[in-house]
Amino acid sequence: MYIQPSVYWAWYCTVLGVVITALMVLHVARKQFRGQQRMRCNMIQRNLLGNQSGTPYGRHDLERGIPKEDQWKCDICDFCNNVSKPECVLCGTERGFSLTATLLGTSPALAGHHPASDRNSITGLTSHPSRRRESVSLPANARLSFVDRNKAFKIRRLNARQDAARKRKEWVREVDAEGRGYWTRSSHKSSSSATSAEGFVARVVPSSVYDGGEMRLTFAPTSRADALLSFDGSAIHEADLEVLHVVAAMPFPEKYAWFVDQTHGLMKTWKDGRLKIKVHRSNVLVESFEQVLGMQRQHIYMPLRIEFIGESGLDAGGLEREWFTILTEELFDDSLGLFQACHKDVGAFYIDPHSADVTKDHLLYFKATGRLLGRALLSGHLLTARPCLPLLKHILGVPISFHDIQYLDPQKYSGLQWLDENDNVECLDLTFSCTELCQGNKTVEVDLKPNGRNIPVTDENKAEYLALTLRYLMLDRCSAQLHHLLTGLFEVIPQEMLMVFDYQELELVLCGVPDINVADWRANSVCSPDLVHSPVLEWFWDVVAAMSSEDKARLLQFATGSSRTPVQGFKALVSYDGQLCPFSLQAIPFTDTAYPRAHTCFNRIDLPLYKSKEQLQDILTVVINTEITGFTEE
Repeated sequence: MYIQPSVYWAWYCTVLGVVITALMVLHVARKQFRGQQRMRCNMIQRNLLGNQSGTPYGRHDLERGIPKEDQWKCDICDFCNNVSKPECVLCGTERGFSLTATLLGTSPALAGHHPASDRNSITGLTSHPSRRRESVSLPANARLSFVDRNKAFKIRRLNARQDAARKRKEWVREVDAEGRGYWTRSSHKSSSSATSAEGFVARVVPSSVYDGGEMRLTFAPTSRADALLSFDGSAIHEADLEVLHVVAAMPFPEKYAWFVDQTHGLMKTWKDGRLKIKVHRSNVLVESFEQVLGMQRQHIYMPLRIEFIGESGLDAGGLEREWFTILTEELFDDSLGLFQACHKDVGAFYIDPHSADVTKDHLLYFKATGRLLGRALLSGHLLTARPCLPLLKHILGVPISFHDIQYLDPQKYSGLQWLDENDNVECLDLTFSCTELCQGNKTVEVDLKPNGRNIPVTDENKAEYLALTLRYLMLDRCSAQLHHLLTGLFEVIPQEMLMVFDYQELELVLCGVPDINVADWRANSVCSPDLVHSPVLEWFWDVVAAMSSEDKARLLQFATGSSRTPVQGFKALVSYDGQLCPFSLQAIPFTDTAYPRAHTCFNRIDLPLYKSKEQLQDILTVVINTEITGFTEE
């Protein structure tokens, strides 16, 4: 059969067209696939969360536009916690615990309960089952009377953390009809003792009062203190007062979102320039503080970059977190002599009154510490050490009262409390003086008033003695250091901006969540496609869940440069430039010498595809027990 050449030509063109079309489709598909690969790679390398237009979210955007999560209120401190939290983040009390229900034997949280650790429990609140049944059978009026009597008794048995959190709103600023500010104290939390009921506020005294023209701190009784004055004695603007009143009444997540938004507005952009701190790792404290003190006021809000001299790592944010951790751990170590540990059970720090024995420039160190704390609040860096409750009160300008001594020196407080509550104190042979233990175990007697060492303490004058002791412990012996620390802090963060928090909330902002929730960690993490269907992913999280609290913190520091969880949980992890950047896992090929690699700037771990869970566990154990600092990559 004869076929025309034109037909062959048409058939050839058709086949050629199909082939060309197929090649073009394949080329486009390969290009799209490669683009998706690059996007996935970028997602892991810098997994920033953003809006629909692609603009990355920052910490200040975290609560904005996000549906409100269900919360539960702690019966001890009234703090509203996320439903994912099994314990109150402020006081550590278990979710579902109720003082009233416990006393009646009906609290669901105590079903099968065993006495827990002092860290997060109220000892002695679980009564015998038979006694619980008997109490429930009481008449209603008798039962309520029983609860009222015993609730007050059980409140006195709270541990230190719970007691502090319960009293966090004890003092409240009020404004009278003439616009003057004054302090009120919650009546149900006040002591019946007149001595214990008085409060004092630290204020800067104008220079004209003292010879030499230097300003200094003094204590003003709350009965005569203007609650609308800030640390330096200036009046808070009326418009600011209205804002502070509204924000202070908000739930903590909204309050914190407001604060982050305000601090974000203070920060400069990269276009305005940047600050660079270059230090030797072996001399971090001295070299860092020299440069922190040298910052000009107009430069304090610029982005910060850190360089460890002699090391190849480039700072993309992870080094800044590592630098901050190293610096603060050394700074707040009581062996240094600038700060001292107080109340061992709580693990907090306060100013060492003998810091002048360490260096003649100790006051400059305290000013630098204040600036460092201010930068931490700006950037969201977290302290591994906790400020003592009285120090938090000084920062907020909240009254210090007699019972606050227990957070500074529990033994001293017990003795003073006995003195306050008992008669015939003359038999103790006390005088209006205190004994200080200085370096070299030398003791120095300090008069609480002129010629105090020769004035005996009696029942008639013990109230004055207790008030002077409170003033001495909380202010006089460290007033110069405290003044410089607060001055440095408020050069960076205006005090009014912090006043929206109570002291327990401020500790949460400064130190983050004390415990690491692995479920929250995993829920707010991402991983590369290679890990999704690999057993290594499950092995990793199983190993992490089985770690001790200390090992979890070390692993978190290895991955992010910080051992603490942000206030808003793992969803608030940020990258080097303050944008939200979840924790991520990137699979890498396994070799016999393969170890996990961390990229702290992106909160990322490169995880080899190990052959067994035991092998992964052994390697992670080696990693977290290796010196963490200097081990990460940027």
